[in-house]
Parts: sequence; C-alpha cells; structure tokens
Amino acid sequence: MRRRANGICLDRRFSLSLPSTKWLRTERFVNLHVDAETARAAEVFLQRVAGRYAVSRAILFGSRARDTHDPESDADIAVILPGQHSKRIPIALEMAGIAFDVLLETGVLIEALPLWEDEMQHPESFSNPALIENIRRDGIPLCVRRRAVASREPGSFVTKVRQRMLPP
Repeated sequence: MRRRANGICLDRRFSLSLPSTKWLRTERFVNLHVDAETARAAEVFLQRVAGRYAVSRAILFGSRARDTHDPESDADIAVILPGQHSKRIPIALEMAGIAFDVLLETGVLIEALPLWEDEMQHPESFSNPALIENIRRDGIPLCVRRRAVASREPGSFVTKVRQRMLPP
C-alpha cells in the first residue's frame, strides 16, 4: 500500500499504525504537499544512509512537513533504526556528513535525527518525549529503498562467477 507524491514514496501502513493520529494521518495523504527540492534532497539522503545503516523507516517532520518553511529552512528527517537505542553521537555525526554532501548537491540542508524503534514505541525513554510526539503528529513517512545484497550461498551468481574467474 504505497503511494508516490512528488517523488517521495509514502508508506500508508506506517501512518495507520500510529495510535492517536489515525484519522489525521489518513487526511494528510489526501492533502499532502512536499515541494520538489525537499523530495529530491530526502531521496538522495535516504539512499546514502540506507547504504550504511539498516534503516527501518524515515519520517520528514518540522516546517517542511507542515509546508510552512522558507527557502533557507532545513529539512528535518527522523531516521528510525531497528532495535534498542545505541550510541547516538557517532551515528549522528556520520549522518551529518552525509547531509553536508547532500546540501552541496541539492542546496537543501538535511537535519538528521537518528532514533531507534524502542524510543518511538516508548517516547518517555527519549531525552525529549515531546519531540517524538511532534514527529508522530506532523511527520510524513518516507519510503527507504534498501539496496539488494548479493547472496553468497553455494550456487549463487557471485559464487559461480568466482569459480570461473579464480583457478581451483
């Protein structure tokens, strides 16, 4: 159940899974507006982040999600990682580096916020529970495209190529 709007893939299943905002989220899909530059920057950023991390989902929030931004506004993206929370600072710094590259390429600054599934399910465990509630209320779920990883099982394409290329 995915819809595309302005180049961003939206996951309706996620939006309906939020407990207190089911009606609101359904309405946002009807009236959704994300400008083209935000959509392009988010797509480039998420492709690069998904190449380094196992991203379970991503959510655009803040002024660009509410369509109240000005041309100099950043695009806030919550990057949800699977499992329990880990060390946030090294991951946030690496995502900031990726965001800087995206800024040079697209002209839109991405402000990435790494979060974990357990923090989304239990906002009280996060240092700023109101921020998670804001993300749930105003956020637009984004689709993360995962890269295909070659299988290394016997009989796979990679194994067959290695057998032909390398001497026994």
